[in-house]
Amino acid sequence: GDGLSNVNIADVVKYHNSHDGIITLTAVQHEEKYGLITLGDNDTKVTTFHEKPKGGQGWINGGFFVCSNEVFKYISNDANCIFEKKPLESISNDGKLFAFKHRDFWQAMDSLKDKNTLEYLWETNKAQWKVWKD
Repeated sequence: GDGLSNVNIADVVKYHNSHDGIITLTAVQHEEKYGLITLGDNDTKVTTFHEKPKGGQGWINGGFFVCSNEVFKYISNDANCIFEKKPLESISNDGKLFAFKHRDFWQAMDSLKDKNTLEYLWETNKAQWKVWKD
């Protein structure tokens, strides 16, 4: 899938240049698709319930990256090489993957529902990812 965001890429580049990492990914918090529950000791008693919380404890890959040239050492010529698999996992294992935490607008576009939501925001001038002037 793809995503739209109002992340300031210049800020991500500046952060990337401030550390010795190979890749800086943009980390975002997303709204859960379902309600989350925590189960107690007996595994049947619900101890907490949150209907479709946004954020919570987890961060996800927002899909925007800043990379140093060294990244090419991790990418094979194999046509089946998937960037988010072996290259990113290896860079993470080597301690060279960093996250820029973006706490503002980010929306996935993985489904027709997402597409319709984003089109509605655009058509009603509520597109938070539109950061340029006409």
